[in-house]
Amino acid sequence: MNYTIALKIGDRSLDNGFKYIYYNDHDNAIVCLQAIVRIGSAFEDDNTRGFSHFLEHLVFKATKSFPHNNISDYVSLLGGSFNAYTDFDSTCYYLLLPSEHLTIGIMLLSELLRHTSFTDMDVKMEKEIICEEIRQYDNDPEMAFTEFIQADYFQHNPLRFPIIGTTKQIKNSKPAALREFYSRYYRPDNCFLVACGQFDPESLRDSIDTYFGDWQNPKNTLDSSLKDKWLNPELNPSRIVETPIKTDNPYLAIVVPELSDRHPDGQHTLIAMRYLAIGKPSLLHKRLVEKERLCSGVRVLSVSGLLSGISIILLSPLDARNVAPIIAAFKEEYQKAMDFDPPGDSFALIHKDLIHGWLYDFDSMESLASAIAADELLGDYRRLLSYPEEIEGIDQAAVRSVVQRYWNSSSPGFYSAGLSFAGLDNKLYQAETKAQSKHKPVSDTSTTSWLTASASSKNLSMDIAELAPNAYYWVFENGFKVLHKQSPSKPVSGFALSTDMSQLMETPATRGYNYFASTCLLYGSEEHSFEQIQDYSRQWGLNIRVSHQMDCTGWRGKCFRADLPRALALMAELLFQPSYDRKHFLTLKHTSLDNLRRDKDFPVTYAFNRWLSMLFGKANNVSSTSGRLSDMERISLDGLPNWHKYLRNPAKLSLSIVGNHSPDEIYSLTENLFASRAVPADSLEALPYYQTSRSHQITHKHHSDQAVVQIGSFAPRANDEELNAAFNIISQAIGGEIGSRFFNILREKYGLAYQAGFEYNAISFFGFWYAFALCSPEDVKQVRTLMKEILMDVQRRGLSKDEISMSKSYILGMQRFDCESASWLASSMANLLALGYPPDYYFHREERIRQVSPESIYQASRIYLNKEDYFIFSMV
Repeated sequence: MNYTIALKIGDRSLDNGFKYIYYNDHDNAIVCLQAIVRIGSAFEDDNTRGFSHFLEHLVFKATKSFPHNNISDYVSLLGGSFNAYTDFDSTCYYLLLPSEHLTIGIMLLSELLRHTSFTDMDVKMEKEIICEEIRQYDNDPEMAFTEFIQADYFQHNPLRFPIIGTTKQIKNSKPAALREFYSRYYRPDNCFLVACGQFDPESLRDSIDTYFGDWQNPKNTLDSSLKDKWLNPELNPSRIVETPIKTDNPYLAIVVPELSDRHPDGQHTLIAMRYLAIGKPSLLHKRLVEKERLCSGVRVLSVSGLLSGISIILLSPLDARNVAPIIAAFKEEYQKAMDFDPPGDSFALIHKDLIHGWLYDFDSMESLASAIAADELLGDYRRLLSYPEEIEGIDQAAVRSVVQRYWNSSSPGFYSAGLSFAGLDNKLYQAETKAQSKHKPVSDTSTTSWLTASASSKNLSMDIAELAPNAYYWVFENGFKVLHKQSPSKPVSGFALSTDMSQLMETPATRGYNYFASTCLLYGSEEHSFEQIQDYSRQWGLNIRVSHQMDCTGWRGKCFRADLPRALALMAELLFQPSYDRKHFLTLKHTSLDNLRRDKDFPVTYAFNRWLSMLFGKANNVSSTSGRLSDMERISLDGLPNWHKYLRNPAKLSLSIVGNHSPDEIYSLTENLFASRAVPADSLEALPYYQTSRSHQITHKHHSDQAVVQIGSFAPRANDEELNAAFNIISQAIGGEIGSRFFNILREKYGLAYQAGFEYNAISFFGFWYAFALCSPEDVKQVRTLMKEILMDVQRRGLSKDEISMSKSYILGMQRFDCESASWLASSMANLLALGYPPDYYFHREERIRQVSPESIYQASRIYLNKEDYFIFSMV
């Protein structure tokens, strides 16, 4: 395969050591800017634990040009988004902006990196916010479990310290020490910037010179020796630890060393880990989830970066009593990974997985900027450009040698939460040193027959309607609809097939059937097994997944431009010829049941579900795509084929394709695959059923150190065009991520809520909104009162002109970034088309937002924010 990409990438360094890297792309009028400071938790000392993350919060509070905590509001007004994160190795500030605001974006980043002026009061306020954030992590059993493992496994490696710090460390932080930390590490020779998107390189150069050219380095030098000290991982003896993490549902974690990407052998252990535990093709997923059904999931969490660390293989056991068989199975599969002799084409497919992932990074400016920044942190961003050659240069013998050196010299560590290791034979945990692997043959896609859609050469323009520039629409005689958005320079194509079949068609007797029938069809066809489909998709970089909305169901994916015929043919085969294999149905059922049970372990999810049951009752076909536990438990495979006949009805299907294809090409491809599909004799109609609770306020004693407040009610229907658009603006103004009333009052003014928001969902039958806040239990009453005051004020007076303008700008700006994803765009258009909206409806979204008047906002607020209609759930 030829991986050559026309890269428009370059870099430049200023005299002060500040470097910027840029990638110029003209597809969309957007720009992603990322400013990286080379300081993270791994480089802090005992006196500065948590400072990197603390400063990530503080620098936004006040700067030279934005002294009143209003820099985020300014970004929203530009139609952009401003955020930050801290990692083990770095702190990143990133901006998403319409490209016409490039120079302003550079200026804003210089404000954060050079000119912060936070006050002592800002420090005091932010301490409460960060402590609330720590409580949120502590109340998430998965996060608490992994942080415990980090702290326990490492004895010397600084990766053992939490990025965010501890409550004690945060409370003891002094403003003067934080300012000194800022002065020490926020310096031009310790920072760099990445710019990806549509811009004039000369304008970028001039902006960088203007805002960073006169930045001076302090006299002190920085010690960078730590990253070299931990180039090799810390190898510790095997340990067996029952953690004190409280959870009703068990977790089992297995820890093995992980090499940094800086390490010459870093990619070798990544390849081995993909073979062992990453993704559905992995040994552990096939064994523990699919074959023996001992676990509902296998995931790998990386605790590494510039420093070598560990991989945490996180297992979700279906039954706490299955510890012994899980560990025995792991031991066998771990030995196969150490022997590293993958059968058939498995090794080549792992190569392809990695290279396809690399190629897809270039489809999104935000993903590409992150990839460039990651490699620059590791030493040189140009390594990114030669990644395929690096991967293809690694053979099986090299991986085997590296894995046996690092994995075999340190037996895995075993950790549990919610289950016991008592009574197990210690020999069960010991790694074998003798090769024992035996292979079973795997599917061979090279000799398997696959249908590939073909395009005719005839001119079909008479049947195609042009809705907007580069947007085309047609309908075949059987009612199958196609909407094509031509994107001339995109290397990746997005596709989505949607139907209005959904949970709303279900009755109490068929609850959950739509979820299982639409998901199970991805697990094999009458022509090919799931394993063959999986290998074929990996071979060509195809990606098809199901998505469930309340009122529609869709299958969406992406592929490389030349592979669209393969992708469409595969999607047609899965939709019209599913095998409904019993083994995979049972796997999906057990996994779905376990995931639903685990929701209770997560306070935010649990509180939201309890609030939903107030609005819709326990028995309904609205609040969950899969139904309740009792619904899922009684579902059988026998009922799925009958539901499937409605899913495959071509008269209800809408296909959308976004990519660099001519309309004639898409017409002939879709005609061959879909135009002759038969329409079934009957169909189902949507009929929501639910029962609203008589109780409008409930307080639930959860006995946690973090509380959740949920307030909400009904809202405009989706097809009430005027009020629907108005309510989207209300939602952003009240609870948007930055610059909203909740953000400014609950978080910034009072420091009561680490996280707060307002969400709006709508279908043709009704809409609903919900507001939420996470706070400490002692602050629940004040937070709830403030939330209601904000909501009632908007209900009485509507929004100010500034709020309306800022919310409109933000929504319109973010739409540009949404459009960058071909898969997301195809899905949005296909869903609207399937729900009966006009084919050009999506293309007028900007017009609908701009036309929203203060009167419409006032009307929507008066009707739908009435305090008498609130449903309030508080969990303390």
